[in-house]
Amino acid sequence: MHFAAISGKSVVALEVLLQAGADLEVRDDSHNTALWYCASFGNFYACAGLLRFGANSSTRGGPEGINPCMEASRQGHARVADLLQRNVDKLRRETQRARAAKEAADEAVATCAAEGVPQDVECFICGCSINSMPRSSAGIVR
Repeated sequence: MHFAAISGKSVVALEVLLQAGADLEVRDDSHNTALWYCASFGNFYACAGLLRFGANSSTRGGPEGINPCMEASRQGHARVADLLQRNVDKLRRETQRARAAKEAADEAVATCAAEGVPQDVECFICGCSINSMPRSSAGIVR
């Protein structure tokens, strides 16, 4: 996997390996992932392919412990660095949306419990049973 990432000429080989179940996050002796090597060598299409398969663009590697985006920037591969930065930004936005949705669902469940919704009713937002939610000694959902 790492050799295909370094060569940059074998995007097809990377796809075949990934479709066969190769581990995207496997690290070599230097603690680098295939994505880190793609970034270091400026292999734009290999980076894009690995990201499409779900490679973690935040994983740090190399002797300095830097992520692939930082490595691409350091090596002067602006196009690759931009691709990786856009991926990091996208993941950050998705994480923020997921947190906000969970907080809203938790608040809705707590409101239902506080308003005396019968214990056997499912929450219409998250689908969980009010009865299965952990409660404090006062009966408030935690």
